[in-house]
Amino acid sequence: MIALFYLWIIVPVVAQPENKAFGTGEKLTYKVYYNLFKLQAGSATFEVREALKKVNGRDCYNIVGTGKTTDACDMFFMVRDHYESYIDAELLMPWRFVRVVNEGGFKFDDYVRFDPIQKTAVSKKQKDVKQPMPDNFHDVLSALYYFRTLDWEKAQEGQVFEVDIFLDDQLYKGGVKYLGKETIKTDLGKVKCLKLQPNVISGNVFKENAKMFLWVTDDENRIPVRIESDIVVGSVKADLLTYENLRNEFTALTGKK
Repeated sequence: MIALFYLWIIVPVVAQPENKAFGTGEKLTYKVYYNLFKLQAGSATFEVREALKKVNGRDCYNIVGTGKTTDACDMFFMVRDHYESYIDAELLMPWRFVRVVNEGGFKFDDYVRFDPIQKTAVSKKQKDVKQPMPDNFHDVLSALYYFRTLDWEKAQEGQVFEVDIFLDDQLYKGGVKYLGKETIKTDLGKVKCLKLQPNVISGNVFKENAKMFLWVTDDENRIPVRIESDIVVGSVKADLLTYENLRNEFTALTGKK
């Protein structure tokens, strides 16, 4: 379920942006729908813990993403996902990544120690083997927050923003295409958004040539408001339900419901 928010990204963006988009204490919750039956399938939460954490002497944002199916959907395919990333507050690159998933009875956990200064990664599976990393790399959770910090005001329609992702002991290249501006109706009200199209990797969740679209607020927060994606059977949609402790005023919300 958290996989819905993966931003699979293609060529590295080397310059480190300044973070004006999020801060400690921010919490976003989403409701997830299975469009084939117009059924609420579950929920997802993304939270920046209230205090910075020290990792290797560096101040880090501790970001946690969780996802779960509803009680009704548990009978068919239970999901309990937990992702956690420790992101350098200055470099906006990860030092630690934790992944614990239980999806339909398939259980998996991973722990990765990154070093964004020495450009290395060591996973639970690799043990003490240091894998070299490119100049600007991310885990799947840190990538989402990194993309929120980019200067989208200068983006041209059709432009692709790119970065390297480390997942399952492999580096992936993917991209997010900027499609322009759009105002959408949500349960919160009308929201001015930037529309993006992330690349996705086909597999157990996403089907071959699946399309994904992401709407983020057209304000300084760059909050993901809606995501729609094809999956192996049907499609899913996640909508922002609640928000807390935003770093900036929610100016993209033009009219409440």
